[in-house]
Amino acid sequence: VDISVIIFSDNAHRMGDAEITEIDDFYWDDIATGKTSEFGKALSLLDESLSTKQFENPYFIYVGDGRPTDKYQNVFDKIKLNPCYLKGVKIAMTLGEMIDKQMLYAFTEQYANIISINDFTALEGLIK
Repeated sequence: VDISVIIFSDNAHRMGDAEITEIDDFYWDDIATGKTSEFGKALSLLDESLSTKQFENPYFIYVGDGRPTDKYQNVFDKIKLNPCYLKGVKIAMTLGEMIDKQMLYAFTEQYANIISINDFTALEGLIK
């Protein structure tokens, strides 16, 4: 199993040195939140990754507050043409109540794949 994590708070970048890492070799760094949510830049990085390597059963998981602060629509339109993205399972997990359901639906293509956590007690319950 391979993993890649793209952080998109204040500046979109990959976690770790490699674009894609074997899960056994992956090290999770703490993530600091910022004032912006650069979803469009994160999608650009994802599109680059998907264009260089094919994945058999890709999963794309969005975790955030559900309110991108950058202009992401053009990049979103582009990635939706990527065959690897199209065949992947997309899940969105949002924290808080101020979410953009249209953006999340556009990402997941199914309301059932949007998980909203409105308080951290509920999040703790999901993690346990």
